[in-house]
Amino acid sequence: MSTVVRSRERGAWFQRLCHWLFGLLPDRLAAVTPPTLIGFLLISGVSFSLDLALLTVLKSGLQVPLGVAVTLAYAGALTVNFLLNRQLTFRPRRPLGEQVALHVAVVVLNYLAIVLGVTVGFAAWGVPYPVARVVAGVLEVGFVYAAQRWVVFAHRDRGGAATD
Repeated sequence: MSTVVRSRERGAWFQRLCHWLFGLLPDRLAAVTPPTLIGFLLISGVSFSLDLALLTVLKSGLQVPLGVAVTLAYAGALTVNFLLNRQLTFRPRRPLGEQVALHVAVVVLNYLAIVLGVTVGFAAWGVPYPVARVVAGVLEVGFVYAAQRWVVFAHRDRGGAATD
């Protein structure tokens, strides 16, 4: 049995869960919600929880400077997010190397503008760092979902155009 087939079987439970949750949406909401958003949000919840846990351990437990703590926690959580979304939500056909390169570009832009900028900026204004990170997390959800769906994991036709 090929690796691709086995990986698709491993993710079948997640697909069933996402389809079940999607079926719970009211018809009007389901009409405007892409099914991949459910999986993305589930995985983002897990990876964001990991991000906050790592941030707390690094900043409050180990006394790592906030900028470094945010960076390390974000890198760990984002790696988990990428791998799980690649495997379970988007199931792309594009080669991994190409996805990683696109993902790195998205991560750098998101990190500088939203994660680090908003978290450190709000903290400098006196907002507690966990609250500042939650605000940044809310902003990043929309950006990262759009980037993963239409850029990083986009299905391409033979001419190179994105399909969905």
